[in-house]
Amino acid sequence: MNLFEKIKELVPLFNEVSADSVVFQSGSYLHTKCPVEDCNGKTTVSIPKNVFYCFDCGRGGDLITFKALKQNVSPLEAARLLINEWSLDIDFEEEAKQLNLNKTPEIEQKVPKIDAVEREKYKEWFRGIVKKFEKQGCIDDRQLDNIVQFTKHLDEA
Repeated sequence: MNLFEKIKELVPLFNEVSADSVVFQSGSYLHTKCPVEDCNGKTTVSIPKNVFYCFDCGRGGDLITFKALKQNVSPLEAARLLINEWSLDIDFEEEAKQLNLNKTPEIEQKVPKIDAVEREKYKEWFRGIVKKFEKQGCIDDRQLDNIVQFTKHLDEA
């Protein structure tokens, strides 16, 4: 069992959500404000499944993700915060060493590199979709900003 699994076993998401937020319970679900700072949406927490989902921004996950989004920190830092806040008997430094945090290079090797011509084709295709959604009023400024960031990423690839 890794660090994150140990924390999730000891601290139910229900406890973290209700610790400093206003919550409303409806059966086996809780409803509260989204943990993402710039989102005004309502988050639904499934008590039996120990997961959450915001229907406004589309973010969801488990206890670690909730804490990371709420505090605007990495999942590893969220784990450290949870251990301290809930006084868990877990040696953070020792457990963190055992995590394999170097998975990114393997993933990057599997993603094919595209040349400049292909990149331009993708960008034009993507821009066409964005324009279509803009005309239909299906896209807001935040989503448009995310798309702009994505196309900048294509330029850097």
